Amino acid sequence: MDVVVYTGNRDRAKDFLYAEELQRLSDETKESPTARLAHHMALSRENPKFPSMYVQHAMVKNAAEIAAALQHPDSVFFVSGNAKRMPQDVEDTLTSIIQNRIPAHAANPAKYLRMLKQTGRLVMDTWA
Repeated sequence: MDVVVYTGNRDRAKDFLYAEELQRLSDETKESPTARLAHHMALSRENPKFPSMYVQHAMVKNAAEIAAALQHPDSVFFVSGNAKRMPQDVEDTLTSIIQNRIPAHAANPAKYLRMLKQTGRLVMDTWA
């Protein structure tokens, strides 16, 4: 089973919890034929010279990987974070990925997202 983790942090040095553990697990499972952990990090305020990068931007970069996972019947997407804008931004990104990469559901991505939520394959844990 593959595990893909997207983390959004303001600054790598100040608030990136479990950085060492995620890196170690990613390195240890890189060559595994049965289980792999991949980690994608989005840093929103680390470098003021560059535009902010949020989780949805990292998801767009890995749209093919996400589309493949969305189509796997055992996949589960767990989204956790601030309830202000992040959940809607992530849903909008998933909608775009479905429209552009999953032809069977391109005409009605909202219905597909509802099914994922109803079956427990898309879980949102957010707070204000």
